[in-house]
Amino acid sequence: MPANLPPQYFETERKLKTAKTLQEKRIILEELLSLVPKHKGTEKLQALLKTKIAKLKPPLKKNRRSPDILSRST
Repeated sequence: MPANLPPQYFETERKLKTAKTLQEKRIILEELLSLVPKHKGTEKLQALLKTKIAKLKPPLKKNRRSPDILSRST
């Protein structure tokens, strides 16, 4: 099924190719995702964009509790 993307998508895609920093790329990818029509024919494209955005996001630091805190009985 064809995606039938608007012309703004292709203009924004050109911006992505010229983007230099990771933050710029992430912002442009989020803009691309907002421009993609939401229907069955674009599900794979949406998933691809979401995956690329997730890879560019900084990793979250997990707060790990020390074993002492977990073993305490209150």
